[in-house]
Parts: sequence; C-alpha cells; structure tokens
Amino acid sequence: MRSTFVSTLLLVGLSVFQVTAEDRPLRVATFKADVTPPLGSPLCNGNVKPVLEVVTPLTARGIVLLGAGEPIVLCAVDWVGIANESHDVFRKSLAEAAGTKMERVTLHTLHQHDAPGSDFATERLLANHGLGGIYSNRGFDEDSMAKIAEAVRVSTSDAQPVTHAGLGMGAC
Repeated sequence: MRSTFVSTLLLVGLSVFQVTAEDRPLRVATFKADVTPPLGSPLCNGNVKPVLEVVTPLTARGIVLLGAGEPIVLCAVDWVGIANESHDVFRKSLAEAAGTKMERVTLHTLHQHDAPGSDFATERLLANHGLGGIYSNRGFDEDSMAKIAEAVRVSTSDAQPVTHAGLGMGAC
C-alpha cells in the first residue's frame, strides 16, 4: 500500500514540473520521521481513549523533488488528520526546511483511527472553554512538525538523480 502511495506521489510531483534547458537534472530525496505520540496523548481528535501503549510506531514519510524550479515536498503522515491552521503551519515549516514556497508542499494524512490529529485552531477554541488537551496535544504536534522539517532539511543533502520512474502492483 505504501509503495503505491509513494509511486502516486512521485507521479503527481513529476507531472507539475515544467523542465527547461536551464534547469538542473531532476533529483529526489526521501525522508522519514517518527511521529508516535507519547502515552496519554489524545487519539482520533479525542474520540477514542488516549494512548495507552505503542504497538506500532507512527511515521511521517515523503520525498523532496529538486531540480525543476523550487523544490516540491510530498509528505504523508500516519495520523487521523492535520487540519485548518495546523495544515498551514506544518506546510510552512516543511517549505522553509526545503527552501521552497508553501504552495509547493503537499501534506496528507493516512487517516488511521487510533492515531493523533492536529488542528491548532480547534485546540485553541477548546482551550478557551477549559477543554484544552482533549482534542490534540499541541506540544507534541509542534515537536513532530520540527522532526519532520529536520528530516526534510537533512534529506536534501543526499538527493539522488531521477533516472527512471516505475510502477508496480502486488496481490492483495
């Protein structure tokens, strides 16, 4: 499933490039960051019990496409959602890490239901009514954003040339 998702992301990313003679060769960098919530953190935006144990760590994974204009960042996170204000702040952070514009960053969640979610605006509204920390864990969200941004920053120094694009399918 993940390889199909990454292949789709790569094809979408390649389709938005308009390569000209003055552009450098297309390169790709991959990144991965651990975004597993700490024990006690809200899950599924407060709709299920908080984290009691970690069975499978959660990750943010993606690619940075370099060489045709400003970098393009494609990122997928093992969370239920990253919405509204959080979506904008996360994209801005990844854009800065990659040296690009926010409009050239895509951020997606895989929508597991035993995973955290993030929406800074909703969390702020709830906190104003004494319900802070029920929906999400802002400190953890910010730490995760910093981890993903650092993974993006580090990955670009090891970008590899793109020589082929391939697709595959496995039996389900």
